[in-house]
Amino acid sequence: MLLGMTIRIRRFSAFSRVVGVVLLVPWYIFQSGFSV
Repeated sequence: MLLGMTIRIRRFSAFSRVVGVVLLVPWYIFQSGFSV
């Protein structure tokens, strides 16, 4: 039971990390593009 929970949390953290990168990279390019 506990092992399944930790795997689920680990999978969710990996998914949220991917989503964060996908959302952050275009925003960073957008900000740097406007600063230049």
